[in-house]
Amino acid sequence: DDVVVEGLSGERLRGVLAAKVVGGWNLHEVMSGSEGLFVLFSSAAGVLGAAGQANYAAGNAFLDGLAAFRRARGLSGVSVAWGLWEERSVMTGGLERSDLARMRRMGVLPMSTEDGLRLLDTAERSADSLVVAARFDPRALAAGGAHGAQPMLRDHKRHDHRPTSVPLGRRTASAGDGGQPDGPSLPARLEGLGDDERRQLVLRTVREHTATVLGYDSATAIPAERGFLDLGIDSLTAVELRNRLKTDTGLPLPATLVFDHPDATRLARHLEEALAANDAAGAPGDADAEPRRGTHGAASAAAVPGADVSDASDVSGHLQSADADELFDFIDREFGSD
Repeated sequence: DDVVVEGLSGERLRGVLAAKVVGGWNLHEVMSGSEGLFVLFSSAAGVLGAAGQANYAAGNAFLDGLAAFRRARGLSGVSVAWGLWEERSVMTGGLERSDLARMRRMGVLPMSTEDGLRLLDTAERSADSLVVAARFDPRALAAGGAHGAQPMLRDHKRHDHRPTSVPLGRRTASAGDGGQPDGPSLPARLEGLGDDERRQLVLRTVREHTATVLGYDSATAIPAERGFLDLGIDSLTAVELRNRLKTDTGLPLPATLVFDHPDATRLARHLEEALAANDAAGAPGDADAEPRRGTHGAASAAAVPGADVSDASDVSGHLQSADADELFDFIDREFGSD
């Protein structure tokens, strides 16, 4: 029952958690005094996180904790956090090209049934209560940055494509370097260009990022004036597209960006105007930049994600659409000390 966090409800949580939490605890009680293996099928979503699967991740994290709980009481228990399998199942049968492309960008590769069974044998003998059984692409992990690999895997050190069962306590990954993308940012690429060239570059950039999140090879697959929803953008890919553009532009873009500007042409026009306004206001930290003038309300509106500098009356509305990072950034800029 995949959905973004804001769309979660008690019903959607209960339906997903019941199979894992209720079923897992029932088996634990039945086998509390029994000998033999106690193996739980968990998911890498609970360890690494997965877009749209907060409820599913929580259910699997419970199983991971249950295995540790049993080990602490001298009972058998191992939780196997599975990655993606090549063979389709009821759960993965509905994955579309954009879903698989996003997983590949994150460094996740499908594994064969043969490899999966081999990893299960390895997991059963593990000294750890939790292992991740998955196949990763080290090149995608290394190049993941803000657009690709999950933070825990950005610095994974393996250099082959063999499936690997990784004990949680001996993981070789770290949070990485902040996920900065390779190459110059969009503002840097716009420097020195004329108006027409700027407009074309911004539009091409929007189309390229859109093609990437939808799993297309080229920006030419994205008509400039066709609606994002018609192209297949959903709530998950909308957030990914916003994140990619936010990183590329350096602008504090709202989570509703794609829905507020529903095709590449309108979104590019909005970004071009926002970048021009940002240039006119002066780059943050530039000692020679002219400070923002006007009331504190006007300055606040300019700093709020998605706000129009000329509209200082609806700051609260913009704040409500901001995510945690954007809110802290806003607070730092408006109230932080130099």
